[in-house]
Amino acid sequence: VLKEKNLKAEDLPEFAASNPPPGNPQGQAIAAAAAETPAGSVAKTKAPITNDKGETLVVVNAKELRKRDDGDSLKKSEESTLASTSRQDLFKSWFGGLRRTANLTVPMN
Repeated sequence: VLKEKNLKAEDLPEFAASNPPPGNPQGQAIAAAAAETPAGSVAKTKAPITNDKGETLVVVNAKELRKRDDGDSLKKSEESTLASTSRQDLFKSWFGGLRRTANLTVPMN
C-alpha cells in the first residue's frame, strides 16, 4: 500500500502517552491517537494530523505495560490513602447517625 500511494513509513521511538515522541511537531497528537488505538490497528482520529507534507497516519504496532521503578511504594501509598479515606467516611457516617438520633439543639447567641 505504501508503494502504491507513494507514502513513506516512519518508525518512531517508543513513547508513553504522557511523554510524546520528541522532536516531532505532531508528537502530542500522535501520542493521543496512539493512546486511544488498540495494538495492531490504525488510529481513527477526529481531525487529521497534518504535517508539512500532508497528513500523518498513525499505526500502533504494539503496546506494552511497563512496571514503574516506584510502583511498589506507590501501590502501598495508594492503599494507605484509600484505607484512611474509608475510615474517615465510615466515622463520619457513624457519627452523623448518632448526631441525628440524639436530637440535640444548639443554642445560638
